[in-house]
Amino acid sequence: MVSMPVLRERGHRLLVMLGAIAWFFVGGHVVENDVGAAGTMVFLALFTAFGTLLTGVEPPSR
Repeated sequence: MVSMPVLRERGHRLLVMLGAIAWFFVGGHVVENDVGAAGTMVFLALFTAFGTLLTGVEPPSR
């Protein structure tokens, strides 16, 4: 994520903010509820899908 500003990519703030929030929810759920290996893989796949959807969101143009 550090390379995004370095490469002058625009519109990544929403992806970073919501991705960080989602990571805390996914990580907290996996650690606190001890979901096992299969459950962890499912949550990581859902996190990846959520991140992929966020890459399509663009901020409003000025």
